[in-house]
Amino acid sequence: MKNQEAGSARSLPGMTIAICKTSARGVGLALILTLTLALAVGCSQPTSSGSPGTSAQSGSSTSTSTSTSTSTSASSGSLAAPGLKSPRAGRIESYMIYYGPITAAVMATAKKYPLVIFHPENSGITRAQIAELQAAGTKVVLYISIGEDLRTYAFWKSGAADYAAMKADPRFSGNGLGPTVDPRTVGRAALGHAMSRAEWPNGAPIVNYVGPGLPSPGGTGYASYYLDDDNLDGKPDFNPSWGAAFVNAGDPTWFTTLDGERYAVDHIHGINEMLTTGQGADGLSAGLGADGLFLDTLDTCGPNIWTDSTSAVETEYEWTAPGFTDFIRRLREKYPQAILVQNRGLFFLNKDNAQYAFTTRPYIDYLLFESYYLDSNAEVSPYFGDNRYNYMPKLSAEASRADGFQILALDYSSNATITVPATSTASQAMISDALNQSEAIAGFRTYLTNKDLTQANTSVLDFDTTNPPASAAPAWSSTVTASQTAGPSGAVIATITQSPEQAPRLGVQAIYAASSANVRTVGVLYIDWDVAIGRNPVGYVAYYAYGSGSLAALGPSLAGAQRVDLASLTSVGRNYAQTLYTNSASGPYPFEAQLSGLSSGKTVEIIVRAKDLKSGLEDTNTNTLDCVVP
Repeated sequence: MKNQEAGSARSLPGMTIAICKTSARGVGLALILTLTLALAVGCSQPTSSGSPGTSAQSGSSTSTSTSTSTSTSASSGSLAAPGLKSPRAGRIESYMIYYGPITAAVMATAKKYPLVIFHPENSGITRAQIAELQAAGTKVVLYISIGEDLRTYAFWKSGAADYAAMKADPRFSGNGLGPTVDPRTVGRAALGHAMSRAEWPNGAPIVNYVGPGLPSPGGTGYASYYLDDDNLDGKPDFNPSWGAAFVNAGDPTWFTTLDGERYAVDHIHGINEMLTTGQGADGLSAGLGADGLFLDTLDTCGPNIWTDSTSAVETEYEWTAPGFTDFIRRLREKYPQAILVQNRGLFFLNKDNAQYAFTTRPYIDYLLFESYYLDSNAEVSPYFGDNRYNYMPKLSAEASRADGFQILALDYSSNATITVPATSTASQAMISDALNQSEAIAGFRTYLTNKDLTQANTSVLDFDTTNPPASAAPAWSSTVTASQTAGPSGAVIATITQSPEQAPRLGVQAIYAASSANVRTVGVLYIDWDVAIGRNPVGYVAYYAYGSGSLAALGPSLAGAQRVDLASLTSVGRNYAQTLYTNSASGPYPFEAQLSGLSSGKTVEIIVRAKDLKSGLEDTNTNTLDCVVP
């Protein structure tokens, strides 16, 4: 399995940006378990299906069992509190990301977009430029690294860190309690407190722990937010690809540090300096007054199994994942107006990873899926099959929840045959393929650029102008596919589409006569379904009528059936969050809703359809299930 988080749209102070796709969070092995789930307290599973936009078999013959056996399902319901979102954010149709210097031409191009992402240090952007863009209706979001301390690049010399100089600077020695190690209390008996890599594979319990870990057995003397796992030598671990030290974002002192950094002192803008306009108490810097932040290097807390002894740095910091979510929560609470864009960190939003229990979903406005289709090191990403069939449906399910977000994609032009804007037939074809995959099929909003992120262009806007998107009902997908053990070998669509894709799971998938706590309520049923994908936000509606075969008699339009909008009734499907690496065609499902007020003792037949929330178009699947109402 590839490291899904390898490579980030990031840079170092005063350095020309380069995208490195082989980071210290290296390639590991995937543990894929196939689990079979029984619908212990249910009525039926689907026996008929129809393709989106077409009519299929109707009047399916389904079971009407009213089993009351004990449920083995874990409790359903939302994983997090209601979402905390920026009032400045909203659905956008395009965006731009640019890390080069700001020129008049760049400003003119940026004004064509509703949202732009800049790197404040590399661009040298000023408050006046940001104000000019804001006056033109463009929201400005600025880059920040939360999982690596970019200030420490100053200590990275010829592939090694100058620890003596770092320790002598009070900004980095801090409280002297670091670096720290995993606080989970098993393994490595000789150390007494550090984890054993063999004992904590991907998917093992991650303790809900926020704060510094335990002091390194190799020594202390640095700030407690630095991490030591590679060799337990008592010195902070560095990412050799970037020359920056890894940090535990959950350490409260790190939030305070990053919030208070000043460019005049650190050559890095701090959070407060980027988001406010007032002059700092130190009198050194005036705020930039940006609309939000682009949060990078969340991959620091990726699954331990993504690195091993063959990696450049065997970093295993998954224990810090709850702290990263807490950092983003604190950021949202202190700066409620700020737009928050999360770069990758996809494990927080994929139920196959233990980090999903600490999802960042409630706090972010946008998720950037970097290298979704085009990679900076290859024309088509060798991991596109995994991106499309594994991650895309699962991320789309999270995005469409009540506390969800919008997904943006970033694709790179990698060589002379792919230029942005398009200057050749081959380039035009590749850009068309990229936009078809990421926008038409996945429903993302895409920006295409070079690997250095220094092309301010309108290629996507121009394409959409000449090829306006057609309105269509959402297409059903499946959240079953797990990570591939290897990506497709080819770099053409014909090869990529051979990746293992599960058959779409259309419409209603299960009906339960009891809650996940095995509680049967008179007049209440629970229904589960999978995700549908569309260019615009997707919603779901249920249709029901009494009597087996009753919906089929109404025809594809279902005229006369009871129609229920499921938007306010939907929660996370039972077992969905707790089941790792399932490849079972019978579940679990990302969505569940409670239907109440039904007629007790009657057989009810149900259909779930997906609708485009912008156009109102619904798919026309006729997949039915029926059940006797308690």
